[in-house]
Amino acid sequence: EPLTLTDEDWKNGYYTKTDADGTKEEVEYNTYSSYVSARNTYQRVDVDDLTNTYNYFRVRAKVTYDNEVYDGMYGDFSNEVLVQKSSEVANLPTIALKVENQADDGTFKLTWDAPDFANTGTNSIRIYYSTDASVFASNEFKAILADPQYKEVDYTYCEEDGEQNCTNPAHTINVAYKNQKSYVDQDEVSEAVSIAKKKVSYYSVNGTEDEISSDDMSLETGKKYYFVAAVKSSAKADESRPDITPYEINGVKYGFYNDVTVSSQVSATETMGEISKPSTKSAKTSITMTFAKNSRITGYQIYRKNSKGKYAKIATTTSGQYVDKDLKEGTTYSYKARAYVYNTVTKKTIYSDYVCFSAETSASNYIDLTAVKASKNSVKLTWTKVSGATKYEIYRTSTSSTDTNTSKKTGVASNAKWKLVKTITKAKTVKYTDKKLNAGETYSYKVIAYYKAGKETKQIEAADSVVLKLEKPQNVVALLKGSTVNVTWDADKYATEYEVRYTKYNAQGKAYTDEPVVATAKSAKYSIKGLKAGEYVNVSVRATNGKQWTAWTSASETMNLPAVTSVSAKNVTVKDANGVVSTKVKVSWKAVSGAAYYRVYRSTSPVGTYNKDLKVYAGPSDMVAIVKESNTDETYSTVSYDDYKGQSGTIVGTSAVDGGQLQTGVTYYYYVRAYAENGTAMSAGYAKNASVTFNATPSIKSVKATKGKVTVKINKVAGAKKYVVYRSTKKNKGYVEIGTTKKLTYVDKKASKGKTYYYKVVAVGTNALKADFETGMSAASKKVKAK
Repeated sequence: EPLTLTDEDWKNGYYTKTDADGTKEEVEYNTYSSYVSARNTYQRVDVDDLTNTYNYFRVRAKVTYDNEVYDGMYGDFSNEVLVQKSSEVANLPTIALKVENQADDGTFKLTWDAPDFANTGTNSIRIYYSTDASVFASNEFKAILADPQYKEVDYTYCEEDGEQNCTNPAHTINVAYKNQKSYVDQDEVSEAVSIAKKKVSYYSVNGTEDEISSDDMSLETGKKYYFVAAVKSSAKADESRPDITPYEINGVKYGFYNDVTVSSQVSATETMGEISKPSTKSAKTSITMTFAKNSRITGYQIYRKNSKGKYAKIATTTSGQYVDKDLKEGTTYSYKARAYVYNTVTKKTIYSDYVCFSAETSASNYIDLTAVKASKNSVKLTWTKVSGATKYEIYRTSTSSTDTNTSKKTGVASNAKWKLVKTITKAKTVKYTDKKLNAGETYSYKVIAYYKAGKETKQIEAADSVVLKLEKPQNVVALLKGSTVNVTWDADKYATEYEVRYTKYNAQGKAYTDEPVVATAKSAKYSIKGLKAGEYVNVSVRATNGKQWTAWTSASETMNLPAVTSVSAKNVTVKDANGVVSTKVKVSWKAVSGAAYYRVYRSTSPVGTYNKDLKVYAGPSDMVAIVKESNTDETYSTVSYDDYKGQSGTIVGTSAVDGGQLQTGVTYYYYVRAYAENGTAMSAGYAKNASVTFNATPSIKSVKATKGKVTVKINKVAGAKKYVVYRSTKKNKGYVEIGTTKKLTYVDKKASKGKTYYYKVVAVGTNALKADFETGMSAASKKVKAK
């Protein structure tokens, strides 16, 4: 029956009930508590988990921060909410599943109207999907949906009469359970159901949701999938219902199952769609293009327009970054590219649409400007030197607004308040101090560089602004050196003093003090000394002009330990428990003091963006964690590293073997990161990666000198189309290309009699992912004396 509960009832776990005759009794009731993060504002509770018809909910705050004064304190109770659970399941809704049009990236959405779950005892929805359309019509799949439950039945055998003829009612109460079977234990699952489970995957959604993206389900691009939506209720899963069992597997009925409704079947195929244009970085004779590569993409085909106006393929690469070399300086090149997905099992390739882009070679088409306070009435401008510059023009405005209309004559914004303050004709001059300015004003600057590119004069510009008044500290950075954290920031000419506020934490993330330490600094730097392994600090800085303080500025990044260094990767031969020999990649690195564990990632792309201040790289977007082992078929199941207290992806030690589904001839890049015991990454990024071309290590089998020639025999590399042979008169340097061969033999006819030579080889070909590969030079050389 419904209850009327007071705050005291909630605290005590019972309530006082007044009977019809006026007597009072204390009645206990079940309590359930759940804690959520301070950042969350909701907590979901599955109706299936509720045990009573009437259920009541209240919320109150609790302080869990490790603080002697406040730890364990509770706030007041919120208002009370009643949720009534029906004891019967009625009108279980059926979802009408639909496929929305595909997005530009080739993904699609499954949509439905969010069902009304009133009085159904459920809010559970699963989207099942498979590449086999027939599996959803099978009794085996229906058994998967119903999820038969195994029940341990405790009943007493009738000793005097035997089980079948027992006349004692106390002994026959559970006879209904006899002859029922369950499918929970593997031995009890029929072979047909096991096969069906391998063919079908599912994705769970909350009952309030009404759509799901194909990207969430990690579908294989280019493959047709079939979908159904199932609404499930476990309200009667504890009731024995063998007489109305809806499905029969191998002639056996089961009695404990969930009620389920299933939508009509729909189908859709995820395509490649469009890809975004790559970012480009130009040098004098090369253009580096970086694509937004993700795990759906195997690689890219890149084409360049030739002198005849036609596109010719220049590369197929699995990397998200490609460098087009040996180009002409100061020349604009037109490209088109498309992504592809290659299935190593079916041998099928799916392509995206082409994207077109262009880039100009020249290291001189870049300029950067920095404006800083030189004094209370002057600004110092510094800019990068532009190769081939003939002059620099400096413009200034004292308004923060900028007219984006640009004058064709000057290339400067046509706002009349822009003023030419200086023209510099010396190409080596890259700084200027603008004086006699007004305190409190905001000044914006532009520097326009004019430079020669071939016979043409071109121009580029850079802009920056500065405020001639006290500002909160800029560019606060905290870096660890040894056991000292050095904090630096930009000096402010209007500041008379700075305050540094910091809290020191141990390796488990516990603060050493309840309140931060506050110290003063006269210059724009401060050192925090005495850090031990695994400890770290959070730092903030503010400034004053003697009259008022600025807001605090936190450190842009606080590194408590350096990035993992000395990372190496190499092909190794391993033998499994059954004696089967295979090639894998072993990754090794230098230990980081204070690290509890490491995580190792693999990518087909080289390092990401480099942070000059922190001296670390960002990881590429297509990184995945390495695994202990995996299968080789299309399903691709893996066994992850869980070495540290069962946490996924954790490795204890300084080496690990990548047992993932690696492909011959593909170059893989490995990244390693150290973690403290509390799970905090011990560096702001990664040190330089290690790379290895999987199972494609070139080597020379033998070299033999005969009169007037040296015959070089090469060990075969899978996928190689040609071999490039190098020669030197020194073992470890000076190697020069002397020729190529498509065979496994190369004859050097230009070796001088009596000279000793060393030979190495590079393999060039197509890897297992249908991309170009070029191995590094063979590690070992072969020595011979020419005759």
